Amino acid sequence: MKKICLSIICLLFVFSFNHIKAVCNDEDLNEFATKIEANFIESTSVHAESTGYAYFLSVTPLRDDIKIKVIDNKDNSAWGQDYEYSFYQADKNNNLEKVTKSLYGVGCYNNLEEETYKIEVYGGDNSKCKNELLKTISYTVPRYNRMVKYAFCEKYPEHELCKIYTDKTKTMTEKQFKETMEKYDEEETNKLKNQLTLVERLLIYSLYVIVPFVIATIIYMIKVKNYKKFEGAQ
Repeated sequence: MKKICLSIICLLFVFSFNHIKAVCNDEDLNEFATKIEANFIESTSVHAESTGYAYFLSVTPLRDDIKIKVIDNKDNSAWGQDYEYSFYQADKNNNLEKVTKSLYGVGCYNNLEEETYKIEVYGGDNSKCKNELLKTISYTVPRYNRMVKYAFCEKYPEHELCKIYTDKTKTMTEKQFKETMEKYDEEETNKLKNQLTLVERLLIYSLYVIVPFVIATIIYMIKVKNYKKFEGAQ
């Protein structure tokens, strides 16, 4: 009996010192945590006057009772915060207008090589699980693409070799990059020429169809008008 009592006392003693990290008992918040994903936001068009960051890391979906902590390869960490940044975009009249947006996340600077971040999601101060770790996400940002400085990337920013952050050009020399983009440029130019040729053919064909139709319509209207005059005169 004494042994049983001693065992119970020991267990209670152990539990009392292992209660440092509580478990989140908010079912809604736990369910939400299973859907959280890392969110990468480029800020190449963001002006230095606003943030100066190259990109932001955040999570989606967002809610106001969570907070995030981001840790990089060097074990530098930063807590998420609200940012306000501005950029310019074309309006419906193709004029540039300044747009201001807000986002919640961690601002990051350019990484010349691949960088892996650990994003930790915690319960916010206004949640039932304050400061409790809900989920950890690993997110890798590819290396900075040194090829974006070339004119080809200004002309074809949508090309996979012209993304700001990509590993596609990691093993490419400048010569290989230029040769690849020159070939792509030639293909796109030929596509445009073919499209123009098709439009020209359609226009020529339309002239053969529309012009005779217009002439026939005019002749018909003149005949109808003359017939009405003739009928009116009788």
